[in-house]
Amino acid sequence: MVASAAQRRNATIYTAPDGAFRLARDPDVVRAPDAAFVRWDRMPPKEERSGDLPVAPNLAVEVVSPGGTRREVAAKVALSLRLGVEMVWVADERSRTVTVHRRDREPGVLSAGDVLDGEDVLPGFRWPLSDIFR
Repeated sequence: MVASAAQRRNATIYTAPDGAFRLARDPDVVRAPDAAFVRWDRMPPKEERSGDLPVAPNLAVEVVSPGGTRREVAAKVALSLRLGVEMVWVADERSRTVTVHRRDREPGVLSAGDVLDGEDVLPGFRWPLSDIFR
């Protein structure tokens, strides 16, 4: 569904492990979110796309792993936002929630009955949480 919305919006989707992003150099900071979206206008030229992409994704998606801690996820989110990611979605299957993180506002927690919205990062993308957590 994200890929379909991205194609309609002139974007591309990358997923880990091939979707590693170099968010900073010296020291190097490389992250591979569970899924990510980058607008084509931010993509480096094709010849520079081997290995880690030297650009922050517009959207990063992290799925809370069964062994993961809230502290680990919070650290990933904070670093991603600080280094240029516009929006991070954190999906937690245990609580059946998605937390939406943006640099310019407090996180919002979505649950059953809510709709995940791509906002200005992925305009037109809307996905009911009831469809995500079946």
